[in-house]
Amino acid sequence: MNPFWHNFPHLPTLVFCLGVAGLGLAWRYTLARRQTARRGLSRGGRRLPIPDILAEVDVNSVYHRVVMPVIRENSTAAELRRLLANEDVLFPLTVVDAAGKPAGILTMGGIRPVYFDDAQHKLFLVKDMATPLVTCAPQDSLASVLRKFEESNYSRIPVVSRDRDGDLLGYIQYQDIMVAYETELARRRRT
Repeated sequence: MNPFWHNFPHLPTLVFCLGVAGLGLAWRYTLARRQTARRGLSRGGRRLPIPDILAEVDVNSVYHRVVMPVIRENSTAAELRRLLANEDVLFPLTVVDAAGKPAGILTMGGIRPVYFDDAQHKLFLVKDMATPLVTCAPQDSLASVLRKFEESNYSRIPVVSRDRDGDLLGYIQYQDIMVAYETELARRRRT
């Protein structure tokens, strides 16, 4: 008497393929669950009730009180080239208006189409290449600033004074928030 699978020669291969496909789907499902849990989301994309560690830490405790080089909004691309050639400048740059108040952000992606084209760089001002201004204040929570980083995709955000008409005080980097998070998490573990 012939075994059952001899009548269906492809049955073992089909069972094997279905098993591998099932394992792959199960792996993706569990991976997706772990990733959403790490981000503080439920499977439905809603926020889980996890205490927000960064809501209790403010910008004042971590921001850099050094004003990075800024560029005036009416500067030409040629002046921008001179600034970048003479100083150790990191992007994004803060664009300031005539009164010295922040007016925009200059990213490498924003200048690339004009900056490297010799024919066009004489036609544009820095304000034409600037992206919208995103700022924070020393009293803002790091949780709110983290949302600004996520929405803007900037690596550095200017810190401005709310008391003195938006004077530029310094900057905060995305890495500063990550370090503050790790520090606060370690502090909570000790207590």
